[in-house]
Amino acid sequence: MPFWLAVAGGKGGVGKTTVAVNLAAHVADTGLRVLLVDADVDNPNAHVNLGLEVSRLRDITIFAPIIDPSRCLRCGDCAQACPEHALLAAPGKEPIFFEERCSGCGICKLVCKEGAISEGKKVLGHAFYAESGNLHLMGAELRPGEARSPLVVGALMELAE
Repeated sequence: MPFWLAVAGGKGGVGKTTVAVNLAAHVADTGLRVLLVDADVDNPNAHVNLGLEVSRLRDITIFAPIIDPSRCLRCGDCAQACPEHALLAAPGKEPIFFEERCSGCGICKLVCKEGAISEGKKVLGHAFYAESGNLHLMGAELRPGEARSPLVVGALMELAE
C-alpha cells in the first residue's frame, strides 16, 4: 500500500533534504520501491546528495495569451478581466502583454468575444527524473528569473501522482 511522507518546513540549511534523502535511501535498501520528490524547485539538490544523474522529463508550462491584432477590436475587455493586471489596454490600442505578471489563468481568452486570443505557452521550469535500484527521484527546477515557484511545485506533484 503506497503512502506519502513529507519532510517540510524550517528555514534553509536545517537538513530537510539530508533527512529526506537518507530516509528514502534506507527504505529503498529494505527492498521497497521509493519515489523521492525534490520539491525545492528554487534549488533542487537531492540528486547531488544521491550521486545521481538526472534526465529531463518535460518542460513545465502555463498558458500565455497570444493576441491576433487582425481580430482584436481593442475593446479592453481582456485587460479589465485579468486578475494579475498582465494586460494593459489604452483606449483604441491593442493590449500590451506583461509576461512576468501572468499567472496563466486564461480568463483573458474566455472574455474575448472576437476570439483574438489564442493559447501560447510560457515555460516556468522543467521536471527531471533519476533512478538507482528501488530509489526513484523526481524533481523540478525553476527557470532562472522566474518567480512562480508554487506553480512549478504544483505541476511536479501532479506528475508524481
